[in-house]
Amino acid sequence: MPLKTIKKLLTLFPILALTHCFTYSPDWQIPEPVDLKTDITVLLQEADTLVRYADSKEKLMHIISIYEKVIQTDPQNYKALYELGHLYLLTGDGYSVKLSEKKNFFKKALYYNEQAMYTNSLFKEQIDAGAEVWEAAKVLQERDMDLMLFWTTAVFYYYKECLGAFGQMINYHWIRRAKAMMEQLYSINPEHAGGAPYFTKALYYLSIPASVGGNKKIAEELFAKAIETGPDWLLNRWGRAKYFHVKMQNREAFKQDLEWILKQDIDTMKGHPAWKIYFMKDAQNMLTRIDDLF
Repeated sequence: MPLKTIKKLLTLFPILALTHCFTYSPDWQIPEPVDLKTDITVLLQEADTLVRYADSKEKLMHIISIYEKVIQTDPQNYKALYELGHLYLLTGDGYSVKLSEKKNFFKKALYYNEQAMYTNSLFKEQIDAGAEVWEAAKVLQERDMDLMLFWTTAVFYYYKECLGAFGQMINYHWIRRAKAMMEQLYSINPEHAGGAPYFTKALYYLSIPASVGGNKKIAEELFAKAIETGPDWLLNRWGRAKYFHVKMQNREAFKQDLEWILKQDIDTMKGHPAWKIYFMKDAQNMLTRIDDLF
């Protein structure tokens, strides 16, 4: 790189760092209830019904608004916090196009997953004593594994989709934080949720540069392990097609994984209804635009 260019970048570094920085700080204050008259049982039942048909951004945002009404009455309602943590993640990744919206939704996913973790008394003790989220996660167990998965995925998605090359360079510490969380959930039970920890670790090895530990071979093995562990989960084949096969430019393997997904009966497959709907829709969409990907 010419010396003149380097000097210019150094001059612009403070501005670039400010505009490309992944800024997020946990908020450990538990909100005060603002509506004590709402029957949250009715709201939870309504959300559970509607989520089976959540095939659009508008429908997901309506369901999210229901869960947010629940926590206005019961700020520590685990069910509502749990659902908000992953539905914001899904909406940001699967149904949002604007960068500002994705950033907002991924940060909300981090927030609600952390709030759900905070209902664990051991985790709360660690946080209140000054530990960071990824440090306090060492006390989390099986019940909290989905929260750890969603938190890690939210970081990965924000890093991948919301930061350019420069932003990724100056925010790589977030990948180290997510890796610490990922290693903890992996140590608890790598076969949780149909091998989702295998899947998450595969994405990690696939996404980071080889210079800092990236390894496509390990990623391939972990994707295969996830599929072997969870043969009746759509996530694993969907993710292998979307991330691994596209990156490796393996068109035929890409088609095989996605065509397999479209042949399945969504009602017999495991996983959350809204995510299953998205995997089916996205599989069809990717096959439709296969020539753009290869």
